[in-house]
Amino acid sequence: GRYYTAKKPGEYRVLEENFGTEDYGVGTRKDDTELMARLQKAMDEMKGDGSAAAISNKWFGKDIVKK
Repeated sequence: GRYYTAKKPGEYRVLEENFGTEDYGVGTRKDDTELMARLQKAMDEMKGDGSAAAISNKWFGKDIVKK
């Protein structure tokens, strides 16, 4: 929803009420620990250097990345 509100201001709005949260994940094979470690490292680096927040702001108009 945030994508559309950022692209069409005034046409949509995001409610402030909390209707619950959703967590997202990346699926990998259980035994692919190297890939999982590399994904986690990349995600941690993106959070640390602000690039995850920049992507979130670009697409959703707000930083929605969990710290």
